[in-house]
Amino acid sequence: GIAAAVGASIVGIEFGLATAFRQGWPLNMAGAIVNVAAALIVVPVGYMLFAEQMNWTKALGLLLCCGGLVLIARA
Repeated sequence: GIAAAVGASIVGIEFGLATAFRQGWPLNMAGAIVNVAAALIVVPVGYMLFAEQMNWTKALGLLLCCGGLVLIARA
């Protein structure tokens, strides 16, 4: 069920992070990108699977995450 999906997600995140490190990504950039990507994925999943509601603070958080990714990409 959901526990298996969460477990698989954690393994996928760690695998992706390890792969990024092996490819030579800087540690601070890879970690930030993984954390932002996880945040961007968790909000819609919570909305669809757990009937969580979107509010202005969550929307602002998503916008700030996206803005941070833009700043990281420009660095």
